[in-house]
Amino acid sequence: MKDIKIAVIGLGYVGLPLARLFSTKYPTVGYDLNPKRVEELMNGYDSTLEVDDSLLQSALAGGFRCPIQPRLKCRQRRHQHRRSIHHRRRTADLHS
Repeated sequence: MKDIKIAVIGLGYVGLPLARLFSTKYPTVGYDLNPKRVEELMNGYDSTLEVDDSLLQSALAGGFRCPIQPRLKCRQRRHQHRRSIHHRRRTADLHS
């Protein structure tokens, strides 16, 4: 059980309090697609007021972290792949 690591996807009104609570016992990483939201959280401020700033700052001091856009390259590749499939289909339809 010592190898447990937790990732919370979406740091909104459900995800942030959950991530903060998990971070009291386990290494926890929170992901959110909004870079402004991530930046404010990493500065110890929650504009939604779901988590008190002192609790958030305590979680950050304890190791909770929120990387900004952690998998952007993978998302870009996936979209490029879809685009190329769509282009091939359109091109095939034009030649039929």
